[in-house]
Amino acid sequence: MVSGLVLRGSTYHIRLGIPKDLRIPDSPVEIVKSTRTTDRKQALVYLRGMQAGVERLYFMIRNGMIDRGQINSILHQYVESQVLGDSKFTHRMYGEKNKRIIKILTTVLLDDNNIEIQSGSERTKIEDDVTKVHSIALDELSRRRNGRFGHDYLADVDRVLEESTPVTLSQCVEEYMVTQKLNGARDSSIRVTRSSFNVIISHYGADFPVKKIDNKSVENFFEKQKSEGILPSTIKKKVTLIKSLLTHARMNHGIEHKEVSNRYKAHKSPKREYTHTEIDGLFEVLAAPNTRSDWWQPWVCVIAILTGMREGEISRIRPEDIKEEDGVKYIDIWEAKSENGIRKMPVSDKLVEIGFMKLVAHRSQHKSEYVLEGYRDKEQRIMDKLSASKISQWFNRFKHKFVPEENMKALDFHSFRRYCIDTGKQSMVNEQVREEIHGHENTDKRKSEQETYAATFNLPLKLKAINEYQWQCNFELIHSFLKLP
Repeated sequence: MVSGLVLRGSTYHIRLGIPKDLRIPDSPVEIVKSTRTTDRKQALVYLRGMQAGVERLYFMIRNGMIDRGQINSILHQYVESQVLGDSKFTHRMYGEKNKRIIKILTTVLLDDNNIEIQSGSERTKIEDDVTKVHSIALDELSRRRNGRFGHDYLADVDRVLEESTPVTLSQCVEEYMVTQKLNGARDSSIRVTRSSFNVIISHYGADFPVKKIDNKSVENFFEKQKSEGILPSTIKKKVTLIKSLLTHARMNHGIEHKEVSNRYKAHKSPKREYTHTEIDGLFEVLAAPNTRSDWWQPWVCVIAILTGMREGEISRIRPEDIKEEDGVKYIDIWEAKSENGIRKMPVSDKLVEIGFMKLVAHRSQHKSEYVLEGYRDKEQRIMDKLSASKISQWFNRFKHKFVPEENMKALDFHSFRRYCIDTGKQSMVNEQVREEIHGHENTDKRKSEQETYAATFNLPLKLKAINEYQWQCNFELIHSFLKLP
């Protein structure tokens, strides 16, 4: 009698032993099933096909493709369905790519993991995935039979499943949101995050594969948002969210990405300095009786015009930062965006004329931490520190009052700095002195005489230089809107 085939009475039975390394305690050590046939040749066809299928199952179990705890359930259902099916066993096994075993594997995997599939299309998709994994198992088994070991078949499994069932953006977002909630995120924070993700999904599409998100696609997202007038700081928060989502995808789905940057710069309209006419227009708007503004808002504009200081530098001026050296009062700019930005800005005669030193004295007398502060509570007159972003946000909302629509993109708060520097240039002030006054990098990369023989220009010389700036705008209106708090 052929091994694995048993004759009981007049009927042949298939007898399959379970290898010791795959046996489960207190479970049967073999499977015995009737072929329901008295024809030995037919029984042999059943046996050979069954042995080949079971050997594949053993391979998949040993290599972690199927949980060992499922072996008895899988084997029994497999053997029973094959033997008790119709008589076209051989054709079914070899002519239809093992559809029966695929259905059994799918059923057992879903049942043992308590997964319910309502849609027939979803079930078909899972069966397709199981078919591909089963095919990989057969290929690997063939390689090993031929003495070829060391192939990374699990990588093949990951690749095939990733291609057939990609992790979508909407799926990853839902997982991320659940994680945030479990981590104790506030409801308000979750709402903001959800709102940002909705914007991201509307750009990419809900079914967009997370694996395809790269620097180029994020840059396109950045530029699209910028074209819609969204502030760069807001866009960067969304880009940071995308980066967090990709980290989630890597940790939970093994999806690797190249590092995504949030330092994108959208294609911008070229920026320019204000004209004298536009500065006069600003003064007229600020002086108008119907213009509502906090006391600090006119001051930041005028200080930027006369000094060329950046928003952050202006917001950080403290009363004690106004110092004197060699008989010259100056603003000690101790924190800046670059090494050249750390400098001593002389207080020009024009700055004294508009009342800047009176403002400093007033703020010092009231023991204020900063020269310019915004009201946190106007009724109780409680003030708080300004920031560069707060200044920029206010100005972006305000500038339409004096800037024509066609020039809105070309002009911003930084254009005051450009205006001041250009005024010095048109006044024929020495370039190296201008660069040091305003904290610019030297345009000449070679060492200049100034760099060779002196660390900096002295303050009297810088004061003389800035006093030579020939202002063409009308400062007569300034005293009507520059007020002390």
